[in-house]
Amino acid sequence: MTKRILSILIAAVLIFTTAAVSATAGAPGTPGDTDGDGELTILDATAIQRHLAAIEPLSDAAQKRGMVTDGEELTILDATAIQRKLAGIIRLFPVEEQSAEPTEPADEPTQAPTEKPTTAKTTKTIYVGVISYLVSELGTDNYYVHYWGGKTAGDAQLHQEMGKFEYKYVGYWTGQNQMFVMFVTEIPADSTGFKVYHQTGNRWFGEDADADAYNKAFVFNYDGDKAVYEYVYIEEPPTEEPTEAPTEAPTEEPDQPADEVTKVKDTITIYFSNNKGWSPVNAYFYNNATGAAKTDWPGAAMKYVKTNNEGEKVYSATVDVTKYDRVIFNNGSDQTTDTPVTKASSGYFIDPIGKGKDYSGKYIAGVYPYGQDEEGKVTTVKMDYPDGYKKKVYIWTPVGYDAADKTKKYHVLYMCDGQNLFGQASTLSGYEWECDESVLSLMKNGGDGVIVVGVEAGDPSSRRDHELTPNLGDTAPGVNTYGNYSNGGGKVFSDFMVDTVMPYVEANYNVSGVRGIAGSSSGGIEAFYIGMEHMDKFRFIGALSPAFILYTKATWNSYLGTKDFTGDVPNIYFFCGNSSQDPLEQQLYPNAVAMQGWLKALGYPAAKMITVTDNDAVHNEGFWALYFPEMLSWCMEL
Repeated sequence: MTKRILSILIAAVLIFTTAAVSATAGAPGTPGDTDGDGELTILDATAIQRHLAAIEPLSDAAQKRGMVTDGEELTILDATAIQRKLAGIIRLFPVEEQSAEPTEPADEPTQAPTEKPTTAKTTKTIYVGVISYLVSELGTDNYYVHYWGGKTAGDAQLHQEMGKFEYKYVGYWTGQNQMFVMFVTEIPADSTGFKVYHQTGNRWFGEDADADAYNKAFVFNYDGDKAVYEYVYIEEPPTEEPTEAPTEAPTEEPDQPADEVTKVKDTITIYFSNNKGWSPVNAYFYNNATGAAKTDWPGAAMKYVKTNNEGEKVYSATVDVTKYDRVIFNNGSDQTTDTPVTKASSGYFIDPIGKGKDYSGKYIAGVYPYGQDEEGKVTTVKMDYPDGYKKKVYIWTPVGYDAADKTKKYHVLYMCDGQNLFGQASTLSGYEWECDESVLSLMKNGGDGVIVVGVEAGDPSSRRDHELTPNLGDTAPGVNTYGNYSNGGGKVFSDFMVDTVMPYVEANYNVSGVRGIAGSSSGGIEAFYIGMEHMDKFRFIGALSPAFILYTKATWNSYLGTKDFTGDVPNIYFFCGNSSQDPLEQQLYPNAVAMQGWLKALGYPAAKMITVTDNDAVHNEGFWALYFPEMLSWCMEL
C-alpha cells in the first residue's frame, strides 16, 4: 500500500544507501533500528530488504527490532514504514501508536476503543501556515510555537511534513491571493493559546491564537495580521464527536440501505504529476467503445495547478467519464499507453518502476489519490489453512474508517494474491495493484468506502499453482509445462475464503451487504470460480488476465452448464492484454476474451458482463492496477 512518493523512495534506495542518510537518533532498541546502533537510517530499511531477498539474513533480535508495523513477522511493509518515517511522512510507527493492538481475531474488537481516547487527551495537533513572503525571507526552518494555559507552558518546533506541506490560496486584507506553506506540530491537549515565532530571525507573527480551535489552520501573513482558514487535512475529531455521531447518522442512513452503492458524479477532475518534465502536457480523451475523441490529437493542454513536494509540476483536466473513458497523456511525441479514466480515478504519473518504454514505446501510468496524503491501514491476520499451515490475510481499511462508528458501513472486495495488492516492493514485477490508491480516489469523488481483503498465495509457486486452480476435470493439453495444475486445490481455497475469511471480516469490521471477488492470472481463474460457486454471496467478479486456458471450451461448458443463471447474478469484468512483447499474455488472450460468449450461450445475461482488452498490456500488476479503477466502477455500477 505504497504511495507514488514511496515508489520513488524504493527505486532510489541504493542512492540513499550510498549517502548513508541518518535521521531520528535514539537509544539502542529504537523501533526499526535493525543494526542496533542507536540511530534509524536508510541502512535499516535496506537491511530488511536484503534479509527478505535472502541476500544477507538478519538475526532474530535484529528482525524483532525491525518489526515496526502491525504484522507478526518482518515484511516489506516494515522497510516501507522506515522509509516513510525518514522522509517525514509519518512521525510514529504503527507499533508505537498502537502497541497493544492484537493481531489475532478474538482480541481485536476489545482493545481498539480504549486507545484513541488516551491519545486525544494528551496532545492535539495544530496547523500553522506561513505565507510565501516569510518563507522566501526566512526559509522553512526554525519556526516555533509558544503555547500556554494548561498545566505546562512551553515551545514546540513547527515541522514542515511532506504529507502536510501544500500551497493554498487565501484572501487577505489587501484583496490579494497569497500562497502559504503549511506546518504542523503537537501541543498539550489542555493548552488554551499559542503564538508563532521564528527563532533565528527573532520575529513573532500574528496575534494570540485560540488553541482550543485546533480544527482550524492558522495562517500568518508577513506584517503580523492573522487569517483563519479551514484546513482539509485535520483528522483528529473533537472528543465529543462520538456522542454526536449517533444523532446525526440516522438522518442520513435511511436513504442509503446497506446493500446499495452511492452513485458518483459523472464529471471529475483528474491530475497529472509531470515527473518526466514534459512540455507541453496534453490530455487526449476518447471513448474506448466508439473511438470518439474529445479533441483532435494530441488533445488539449492541461491546466497548471501547482508544483508538488518532489518538484514536479502538477496539471489538471476535467472530463465527463460517461462520454470519454480513456486518456493518453503526452507531450506531442512521448506518450502513455491508453489509460482508463473512471469514477474511481484521480491522480496519475509516469510510473518509475519497471522498464519504462520497453513494452510498446509508450510509458505506463501509475495512479494515486490526488490531495489525499493518508494511506489507510493494513492489518495482517494469520489464519489456519486446511492444508496445514498459517495463511496471511491482509485487511486494508480506508482513511476515516472508525471501528466504533457502527452507522458507517463499507463494501468489501475480497482478492486473491494478497501479497501483491498494497506493497509494490514485495511483488515480482516491481508493480502493485494500487487498490488502496484507487479506493481513496473513488472516495474523493464522492463514492463509498471499500475495505479490500487480500488472501496471500501459497509459497513456493507450486503451492500457488495448486491452491488457485479449480479442479474442473482434465487440464488442457500442454498447460502443465507452466506448472502443476492437475488436481487443483481451488475448492479448498474457495471454502477458506467463504467459510473462514469472510465470517471473520464481517464479524470484526463495519461492512455492508455489497461484496466483490477479484484476482489476476491464476488468481483470476480462482476468483471467477469462487464467484460461480457462490453467486448468491457476491455482487461482482473481476477476472483480469485469467488463466482460463487451463481448461478447454468443452470442459468449461460442462462445468458452467450445471449453473443456474436465471437469478440476480453478479456483474463480471473480464480483462486481458495482448502485447506482442508478452507471449504469456497472448496465450491467455483467446480464452479470456471468449469466456463472455461462452457464458452468454449458456444463458448468462449479456448486460451483466464486459470484456476489456489492451494491445499494449503485459502480464503484470502495473497494467492490472490501471484497469482496477475501471473494474471497480463498472462492477459497482457507479
